[in-house]
Amino acid sequence: MTVQERLQHLRRLIQTSQHQYYVEDRSDLSDEEFDAAWDQLLEIERAHPELVTPDSPSQRIGGSPASQFAKVEHPHTLLSLTNVFSADDLMTWRERLVPQLEPDLQESLGWVLEPKIDGLSVALEYRNGVFMQGATRGNGDIGEDVTANLRTVKQIPLRIPAVSSKGMSVPEVLTVRGEVYVRKEDFAAFNTTLAAQEDRVYANPRNFAAGSLRQLDPNESARRPLRLWVFELLDIEGGPDLPTHEARLNFLTQLGFPVACAAIHRFADSEFAALVETADRFLDAKADLPYEVDGVVAKVDGVAAQRALGQTGRDPRWARAYKRAGEQVVTRLLEIETFVGRTGVVTPRARLEPVQVGGVVVEHATLHNFDYVASLDLREGDQVMVMRAGDVIPRVVKALSEHRIGSECPWMPPEHCPSCGTVLVQQEDEVAHRCLNRNCPRQLTRAVEHFVSRGALDIRSFGVRQAELFVAQGFIAAVADVYRLPWSKIAKLKSYGERRIAGLKAGLVSAKSRPPARLLHALGIPFVGLQVAELICDAVRNLLELPHCSADDLELIDGVGPEIAGAVTEYFNDPVRRRELHSLALSGLCMLGPERAAVSEPKEAGIAGKTFVITGKLSGFTRSEATNRLKELGAKVTGSVSGKTDYVLAGKDAGSKLAKAQKIGVSVLDEGAFLKLLGNLESN
Repeated sequence: MTVQERLQHLRRLIQTSQHQYYVEDRSDLSDEEFDAAWDQLLEIERAHPELVTPDSPSQRIGGSPASQFAKVEHPHTLLSLTNVFSADDLMTWRERLVPQLEPDLQESLGWVLEPKIDGLSVALEYRNGVFMQGATRGNGDIGEDVTANLRTVKQIPLRIPAVSSKGMSVPEVLTVRGEVYVRKEDFAAFNTTLAAQEDRVYANPRNFAAGSLRQLDPNESARRPLRLWVFELLDIEGGPDLPTHEARLNFLTQLGFPVACAAIHRFADSEFAALVETADRFLDAKADLPYEVDGVVAKVDGVAAQRALGQTGRDPRWARAYKRAGEQVVTRLLEIETFVGRTGVVTPRARLEPVQVGGVVVEHATLHNFDYVASLDLREGDQVMVMRAGDVIPRVVKALSEHRIGSECPWMPPEHCPSCGTVLVQQEDEVAHRCLNRNCPRQLTRAVEHFVSRGALDIRSFGVRQAELFVAQGFIAAVADVYRLPWSKIAKLKSYGERRIAGLKAGLVSAKSRPPARLLHALGIPFVGLQVAELICDAVRNLLELPHCSADDLELIDGVGPEIAGAVTEYFNDPVRRRELHSLALSGLCMLGPERAAVSEPKEAGIAGKTFVITGKLSGFTRSEATNRLKELGAKVTGSVSGKTDYVLAGKDAGSKLAKAQKIGVSVLDEGAFLKLLGNLESN
């Protein structure tokens, strides 16, 4: 047997044994046999380092520490979930959803139910069966590359199929989504070890999973007892047709992935009441599970129905996370504080006697607005009921007035801004009370925090403390002053030596190259998140042209409605805001988006500037291939059909988008007509 053959045999033996042990809870090898095979593998690879492959079990040990995690753009947005907190809400969701489907999709409608694992969401990409890259969810579009750390998670196949004897064909491209988590007993044992070492312990298993996977040293991740559940197939090329979520999970199970719901619960539409009952029983018994869950997820089973229903923002219409209202505890309300946000809204917040809720120590809780405080008749000194809504956000839900002793006093909401003293205003049709002073220090601090934050310009070494300090010192009077800092004065501040200042300067310089959509989002215009900013910057290539666009101009952009258009024009109607944008341009920030596809050549003139929507399953090419080709020819591809849509490319099982296109008179192309159109353009 050659060295290569010996290595192949050992790797297959170890991979099979690891899959049995970590996924199937069994093993054909004794511990001694496994250790002997492992030692032989390491010995051969040390002697022949040129034969080490990325899918070798030895790569689970860990690697060299990273200085930081690279950013990864997900090929598909990793969606979040809308929560419901009662059985009635779940039934209402279904009743509203079904009529949105075409009759044929209603007839075949089914539902699936699966646990919502409480961990860190990740995406895993395989090419020709080899694990190539893994990334955290991040903001859904951009995550962090934690490939080296994910290799150390024993349940993740480094090559698929993990069990070669199953004889499964391997897709050319496979991207799956899962949740990295830790079992309760492993979490408790590891925390005990940390405590014995007088090290900081983790508050809950989710924080443990997130912190363990984001260790800069993969060797540290390797010693953490991390595990994985896979719950979604995001992309597949060169694989079988999988028309349902159930079929996709079964396929992933056959490939050797640990699937979150191996014995998946599936229900016909007529059995939805049974689904709700099953979900309630699951939530009643979740404390007995060996791992933490923060709810149960109900999903439409059919992939065609999922596509027809689409999504709202970043939440799919076809799925809901069903959670219990949350654990409630009693503690004392010490003080009602008020905070000023970057838009001037003044929000009350409860300062509490520290109390543990759902495994987390809570010292503050949201009170929403002044009316909410009044409706609960909250008084400083009250015994109050606190709940973590959806096991996430703490809030005060009730004052226990029967426990009052007479020293508690009704809370009087402030009439003036707690930061600058300006009289607060409650505008018509708003619950919020606002400070309208644009020079309010607290508003400015919050605006700067947002400007430099990760989701915006992501200015490294510049955070909340710098924003507060530089505004308080008078170094920043407007957001644009972030790029006009008085470095000689900063150098005189305590703890700001040459090295720290150099780090700040480097972060500011690096952020100048961020795309204009990031800058537009960083300005903090109401309703303009990063996704909307990208739509606007795709249409308005030079950001300096945006202040000259009317609301009608902006409404022509697909995805921008009257509310967003009005907010943008109102923002730039202010001459101070316009000067601020020009100041940022003079500081060297990027104002120009990527060059649009050239439209001068005759072959591109036919569809350049046209808007396409792609729906249904294509047989001759993938949707991403069609999208890329259209963009090369100067066309735009959007996700929803409207009066601004020029063409809909409809494949098999096209649903509501096709119906809407036909209803409003949008031109519909099947694959043959689409290919003929491209052929005509290329022959001209």
